[in-house]
Amino acid sequence: MAPIRRELDIWPRTGFADQLWTEGWDPDDPDYPRESLDALLRTARRVSEMMSIAIAAERIDARRSSIRIMPQGASESGDVEVRVHSKLIDGGEVVGLLVPHGLESLAPEARAEVVLTVWTTALLRIAELRAWPDPAAVERAADVVRRQGFTLAFAGPEVPNPAGDRRMRVVGALHDDGFLRLQLEFRDSSAGDDGSLVTTPEFLGGSSVEAARRAIGGLRWLDDVLVGGEARAMPGLPSEIGVVRADARTGELSVDAAPPAPRSSAPVETAASSVGVRLWERPARYIELRLGGGGPMNGVPRQYVGEIARLGDVVSAEGPWRDWWLQAGATAVTVFWWYDAVKPGVRIRLGDEITGSFSRPVGSIEGGSAAAAMARDDFGAVLERIRSRLSLDAHPPLDA
Repeated sequence: MAPIRRELDIWPRTGFADQLWTEGWDPDDPDYPRESLDALLRTARRVSEMMSIAIAAERIDARRSSIRIMPQGASESGDVEVRVHSKLIDGGEVVGLLVPHGLESLAPEARAEVVLTVWTTALLRIAELRAWPDPAAVERAADVVRRQGFTLAFAGPEVPNPAGDRRMRVVGALHDDGFLRLQLEFRDSSAGDDGSLVTTPEFLGGSSVEAARRAIGGLRWLDDVLVGGEARAMPGLPSEIGVVRADARTGELSVDAAPPAPRSSAPVETAASSVGVRLWERPARYIELRLGGGGPMNGVPRQYVGEIARLGDVVSAEGPWRDWWLQAGATAVTVFWWYDAVKPGVRIRLGDEITGSFSRPVGSIEGGSAAAAMARDDFGAVLERIRSRLSLDAHPPLDA
């Protein structure tokens, strides 16, 4: 039985509350739309999760249960550009995204509509390429999200205290800054559902409903009136742990080691009018080139990653480089970098689409200019392996 589509993500799906979610991996380009992309990523959490739920309800059979959208750079058109690849990448459905400036100054609901349009644009194109039997399911799912007002609420199960006279549950909602705001609700069980309700102030949760469920798992009744426990406030970022303690009688709440308040986008008073979304159209003289990326990125010097990204732009340019790639006779070239390797090495697989990987142990990368020099050598090794396997002419100068 084929998997059911149920996981839609725009990567990265979380980050530190008070920092740009793109911090550490975006290019060293002063004009790169960092603020705009950060705003899109944060808004995308609630929209993507809501769309995931709505798409799962449509029971769409697929080769993979998930679709991931990966930001790939700045858009020069002024619109958000969606790049759906004709073939699966490493067996998965990956969609590219080019982001313009200005998303950070949209009103939250307008930005949510942009994200939803990104998803409908991508999914309708995927439905066409993969021959989904019912493409209209995409629009039905999007309509569900709109009818819910882009609001993703959460309510956990009710848990009685040892005496059985009070019930506790965690409620909350995903906000536009990409984080849940959670509260503890306490109800007097003696009067049934009409019992008095005591609510704590809000505290910061993670970036998904799954994160909220994990946080709930750490909370316990300490006695008949006190609730406490250690909850991961931001799952995936182990340094951010919150120790929660609450009083069911008064709603008094304390959170030790709570994460900082999330950064926010530009005030709505400065809101831009709109940002469009378009499907990227493939030019006649085109070969898809994806050289770089990969992971895990922990500890990889920024100079190394930045140089790999820069060289990827160099070899993707029109002119001599495009002519050289077209000799290969392939529709696409995909080579990812992996940093959790034991030793360096290149693997290339030939076919209608050239795929491969470069292994570079993170511990072998020095910092500073040495990291950039190593990146150039590694990138050159990949090009040489492709050239030799296909008996191509010498490639243009790498720094030209």
